[in-house]
Amino acid sequence: MSQPAPMRGRPPDPRMKEKVLLAALEVYADSGWAGFTIDAVASKGRVGKAAIYSRWSSKEELLVEAIRAAAPEAEPMEIDTSTPLRATLIAYAERLMEQLGYLDDPA
Repeated sequence: MSQPAPMRGRPPDPRMKEKVLLAALEVYADSGWAGFTIDAVASKGRVGKAAIYSRWSSKEELLVEAIRAAAPEAEPMEIDTSTPLRATLIAYAERLMEQLGYLDDPA
């Protein structure tokens, strides 16, 4: 009988997704949108960029999933259709970050 071929490389980390989502929130809280990069998230989460890109197609998609995972019960926000969507999403993310304790109260 033949033995199954051994797997190559490091075994997958079962906590990889959790680590990336937490790192995404922390990077956004620390650096805002301007500093929110896949490189920064990979470094903070101690995962490879390839692992991130294989699961999320963009940094926007990653941040949205991280926010949803952290605050699934968050109340919907009124959307001002005269405001660009990007600005609305950033305001929503900042409000959630504040509620989750990642940002200081601006008042």
